[in-house]
Amino acid sequence: MNFLDVWRTHDFGEVARRIASKTTTDVRRALGKPRGGVEMEDFAALLSPAAAPLLEEMARSANQLTVARFGRTMRLFAPLYLSNACANVCTYCGFSAHNKIRRKVLNDAEILAEARVLRSHGFDSVLLVTGETGRVGREYLSNALRLLRPHFSGLWIEVQPLPEEDYGALAADGLSAVLVYQETYDAAAYALVYALGSASSFDDEATATRLLEDYVIQPRAMRYSVELPGVVTVPAVLIGGAALGIPGALFAVPMALIIRALIRDVALPAIERR
Repeated sequence: MNFLDVWRTHDFGEVARRIASKTTTDVRRALGKPRGGVEMEDFAALLSPAAAPLLEEMARSANQLTVARFGRTMRLFAPLYLSNACANVCTYCGFSAHNKIRRKVLNDAEILAEARVLRSHGFDSVLLVTGETGRVGREYLSNALRLLRPHFSGLWIEVQPLPEEDYGALAADGLSAVLVYQETYDAAAYALVYALGSASSFDDEATATRLLEDYVIQPRAMRYSVELPGVVTVPAVLIGGAALGIPGALFAVPMALIIRALIRDVALPAIERR
């Protein structure tokens, strides 16, 4: 059984109801548990509205555990943005493919220039960040790690999902850690956050479709979208994809351009002549 199998059986509504049903007694019981004794139901109690009056007590307990585990230390890192090119349309992200910004992939000299600036500010750990794109893959990341290894003790990445063997190869080239941020595990919320691209599919069984989206549909759609506002581009691709699948998504933006041109150059002038 893998993570997706577990995820498909998870009822978010039932969990929300269970959390909401917790009482102050449940919260105090959870807070009174010894270290290592807290169970999932206790965690639900600590997340519940009933825990609100006890936030200060919870904060003190959390601080004691943090100091016991990590000591009074803090490790700082800085992001090093290797690329803002991305094939995904994500509603929260500045890299989103529908944003009309200049796309850049750093070359070796530019990577080292960024490294010098970060070192000059005292950073010894960096997080290498990219968007999801075919322009940045294992070979590019391996090269960046080899360039940066002499300058930093901690090299972390936050990039597109990679095959397991790629992570192994990157570790051999100096990778220290992989950071993964999952904004939501709720399928309905996920569909709203990740509108288009490989990130829009939660399930790896859709790999072939996602590759076609990333390397065929998205490049074509974004090529035309520079002539359309994002408020038109994204809904056009989503509606086309929902109605006709991949062909609909592929031709949605060109069709939107044609309709826009007909309205602008034919319909509006005809109305004005009346």
